[in-house]
Amino acid sequence: MVKRTLPLPLALLLLATCRENPTDTIAPNPQSVSVLTQHNDNTRSGWNDNETALTTSNVTVQRFGAVFTLPVDDQVYAQPLVVGHVAVGDGYHNVAYIATVNNTVYAYDGDNGNLYWQRSGRRGTPT
Repeated sequence: MVKRTLPLPLALLLLATCRENPTDTIAPNPQSVSVLTQHNDNTRSGWNDNETALTTSNVTVQRFGAVFTLPVDDQVYAQPLVVGHVAVGDGYHNVAYIATVNNTVYAYDGDNGNLYWQRSGRRGTPT
């Protein structure tokens, strides 16, 4: 029997679209935004025209910066994807999906850095 695996980009796409509408927000965290493609939108501009919390007065060196770091098994070349309002366990969470060049995909809580799961793929040619 031949074992087949999904290519990593397809697996990430499936993960990101595992709900009917991942951007459908039912009582969302007001600071959560799904990032389902590189630089937030299909034009790759990085612009979030729905941003209301961040301003030039509250984004300062004293008030804005890294909250935590996340351990991974190798380099990350792809942009992490963030899906807001994902049902996990007993509630809804913002989940960051991260893929490494070691063919490992991680799902972390985007608000506190808790690891939900990680999956490692095989390297080399599938048989």
